[in-house]
Formats: sequence, structure tokens, C-alpha cells
Amino acid sequence: MAIRSPTQQGYLLLEVLVSLLIFSIGILGLVAALVTSTRTSVATEDRNRAALLANEMAVILLANKNVTPSAATLSTWQSHLAVSAGSGGQTNSGLNGLPNATGTVVSTPTAGFTTGTATITISWIEPKSAASATPITDSYTTEVVVLP
Repeated sequence: MAIRSPTQQGYLLLEVLVSLLIFSIGILGLVAALVTSTRTSVATEDRNRAALLANEMAVILLANKNVTPSAATLSTWQSHLAVSAGSGGQTNSGLNGLPNATGTVVSTPTAGFTTGTATITISWIEPKSAASATPITDSYTTEVVVLP
């Protein structure tokens, strides 16, 4: 059995404490990376959902061969955009809506025709920032060319 000198007492404890400190810093880094990854995943999911909802309007415009949607069609589509309380995130169209979403369709018809270009824009407020003084607004815009 090795006999330790009085100058070596406590070094093992100090080494263990330093190792725990380094390990804790590494774990905190992993937790921060996980939070950032989750936030990015939610933002990507919202953007994909906005693309699907914009595509829903684009399909309606292309099917009707009319760049300007009727008031009823536009109103119904806009009601599908926002998530209502108690809906579990589901809209009437079966797609998940977006938090505090609004949608617009700006039509630029070709002279004398019902065809032309439509710009579809969906805007929504990120859920975590909705209660803050300066909420973060995201938007998705796409253009659709309706041919005769």
C-alpha cells in the first residue's frame, strides 16, 4: 500500500470537482443546442404549413382558371389559416392552421381576361412572442400564374 505525503492530500477531490465542472459545462452546451434545434424545428414546421395553405389557394385559383377568388372562397380560405382555441390545431380543411395567421391574395389580371398573376401572402405571429411587446411576425409569399 502506497503511503501519500501530506502535500498530496485533497488532490483527488480537486480533480473530481474540476472534472464535474467540465462535464457540467458540456451538458449545458448540449441543452442549449437542443433548445435551438427545437425552436428551429417549430419555425420550419410553421413555414411548411404556410406553404401548404398557400398551395390550397393556388389550387383553387388554377382549378377555376380565375386569378381573383370569389369573396366566399377567400373568406373560407382565410378562416382555415388561423388556429382557433380548442381546435387542437386542426382547421376545417384538415390542415393545421398557424397562430394568429392572416392571408391575402393580390390579383393582377391580364387585360380583358380572368387569368394573370396572383400573389398569395400568409403572415403569422410566432407563438412564444405573441405576448411580448414586440411580437415576431413571419410570412410566406408565393406567386401563381393562371393561364387560360
